[in-house]
Amino acid sequence: MKRPVFTLLFLFSLLLSSYANQDSKQDSLWKVANQHMKEQQYEKAANLYKELGENIDTDYKEINSHKVKDLRETYSIDELQLANNQQQNHLLLLALSYYLALSLLPASVSSI
Repeated sequence: MKRPVFTLLFLFSLLLSSYANQDSKQDSLWKVANQHMKEQQYEKAANLYKELGENIDTDYKEINSHKVKDLRETYSIDELQLANNQQQNHLLLLALSYYLALSLLPASVSSI
């Protein structure tokens, strides 16, 4: 449980540091695009908005890929834990069966 939390915190800190650098660039691009719109230079503004949209899509895909990886790790851990629990239940049932068989055996031998 601790490992996924630490992984998420680490990824979050990495994303924040990369966003700090990208934010200033993207903020300036937004300002320039808005300035182009005010100056009625629509083609330049559209190109900048397109670039900004692609950057947002890239960031979104990167974040989701990390989330999917974390879910896969969690799911595989859950699968392993389920398999271990099933094996333990089987062993406990087997031990209980042997115990009952051994406890009934002396009673049946003494009655003969």
